[in-house]
Amino acid sequence: MDRRKIVRLMIFAAAVVLLTIVMYPPMATLLTEPLAQLWWLVDSLPQRLVWIVLAVAGFVLAVTVGRRERTPSPEAAQPRPSSYTEVERLAKIIELSDRSLWARDVLSRRLCETAAGLRALREGVHRDQVREEVLTGRWPSTRTVADVLQPRQQEGDGNYVSGLARALDSLERYALEGDL
Repeated sequence: MDRRKIVRLMIFAAAVVLLTIVMYPPMATLLTEPLAQLWWLVDSLPQRLVWIVLAVAGFVLAVTVGRRERTPSPEAAQPRPSSYTEVERLAKIIELSDRSLWARDVLSRRLCETAAGLRALREGVHRDQVREEVLTGRWPSTRTVADVLQPRQQEGDGNYVSGLARALDSLERYALEGDL
């Protein structure tokens, strides 16, 4: 366990113990005597009366809860598979990427992870090393893919999606044939 977590847990436990010690006398004074008097009152009543009152209260509670107007539950939407949601999210990000630097950054990070995984599998290079090479611009040598993996920090000219498509084609070719 992390040292900070242990210290926090010990501080929390100490606070609980301290609050218990400090709060016990006032709470005992406030609660013990009234509860004891209530118990003596209930205990002094005939047991049949107590059970009849409890049964009537339970019956009234059950009837009032049962009489609540039941609202028809709206039909639950068919849950979509998570992959559909992810595809839908990616489509929106791609649509935004022509005019949004944020969308380009999201796409470049995802594609960088994908490219790093592909190269790690193909060439046996460690994934962190590939990420470093992508960030420094040493890999890939193909300009189309490099532009997508490292988007420029300037507004696009509206051709980002076509460059993205070419880069994806290159990455697919690399995955299948090993040639960028």
